[in-house]
Amino acid sequence: MVKILGLADCMAGAIFFANVLRADIPITMMLFFALYLIIKGGIFILNSFDAGSALDVAGGIILILLIFFSMPSAVLISFGAFLMLKGGASLLSA
Repeated sequence: MVKILGLADCMAGAIFFANVLRADIPITMMLFFALYLIIKGGIFILNSFDAGSALDVAGGIILILLIFFSMPSAVLISFGAFLMLKGGASLLSA
């Protein structure tokens, strides 16, 4: 299960990087990963609050906002790198 969540985090991070490059990403895909991040972060916040879960929720909110507004590249790169690193760590865990 951890590896599936890690892969999904990496894919969400890739969406952030694709937005930096102005790639045309389907809105349904952005909404899916935004809801995934918000729900996953919310569940983990209810169990034990940590910064990673709070950043997941913030990343989901930013993905929703990206549908309507553009964001500074530094914000997108920061969240993309965070999600890719967190997802990569999950994929490499035992």
